Amino acid sequence: MSEFELFKMFNVFKLRKGIGMSQFEFAFLLGQRDFYIRDYERPDHTLILGHGENNTIRSIYDCRLDEIVPVSLPKYAIRILRAIGENGNKHFKVQRSYDNKIWKDDFDLALGDEQKELGLPINSDVTQENVQDWINSAYQSGYFNIPKSALQIFQDSKNFFKDYVRPLFIINALQTYTKKKKAPRIVKLRDKLNDYDIFANEQFTNMGFLRIKVTDYISNDFPGFARCEFTDIDGGLHIIEDKVPVLTDQFWDENTTYPRWALIPGKILERRTEILTTKAGKEKKRNIIKISLEKPWDIYDTSEETVFEVFDVDVVG
Repeated sequence: MSEFELFKMFNVFKLRKGIGMSQFEFAFLLGQRDFYIRDYERPDHTLILGHGENNTIRSIYDCRLDEIVPVSLPKYAIRILRAIGENGNKHFKVQRSYDNKIWKDDFDLALGDEQKELGLPINSDVTQENVQDWINSAYQSGYFNIPKSALQIFQDSKNFFKDYVRPLFIINALQTYTKKKKAPRIVKLRDKLNDYDIFANEQFTNMGFLRIKVTDYISNDFPGFARCEFTDIDGGLHIIEDKVPVLTDQFWDENTTYPRWALIPGKILERRTEILTTKAGKEKKRNIIKISLEKPWDIYDTSEETVFEVFDVDVVG
């Protein structure tokens, strides 16, 4: 980890601790694996949060960019001492010095591995029961019919309660649906293109979501219509014109900035891998998914086709 990335990590660490968010909760909101932030906050690890994640961090902590990214590096030296506990957890003591002789502990940077279920002190009146009731209501009302990132769920819950919501409460509430063995249920899926997890209502077995590019708003006829497009494995362009509420639960109209991206549900009919040989004699794999958009919302393109073969990166599921 470079000096710049180290001090960026220090800034993000202070933001996280400042609102009482655990490593596990922060990783959840980023849509990453459980110990992603634990590894990020280990100074001896190579993991960094890239430029593309700065806006997500700003959204989580409601902060300015210069509270994340160092404007300049400090004029003091630092050293980091590492200790390993009996359970194998790593702990780091950060010390600073202006003369390389006298070193003082930086007590604001007590870095170390946290227990997964850790609940840090927060300033909020929202309880686990409140959040479970909200998730139950959201599920029944079709909120998860449009795939949601953890961050979107977090933001929507805060807007509903007008208060901070402990992400661990959301995680626990979602598990009452994700742990179900069969549809209907909420499933956690990996968005390979954006590299984060999303949560969606699995209404039937082998449900998947096709990524489409929303290019235009085409009609104010109720409830509003938009034009979308995607390409198949042969490069063929397919156009879909459908109702805005089928594509999103956000408000879109002629004043909305386009293009935008959306995910529409369908049934995965087949997965296969094709191996091609290039002119240079190298093998190239193509992971292909055949998906039908007939179920659950009877979506078809302008040629009235409902079954398509696309690359797996264009399907979440």
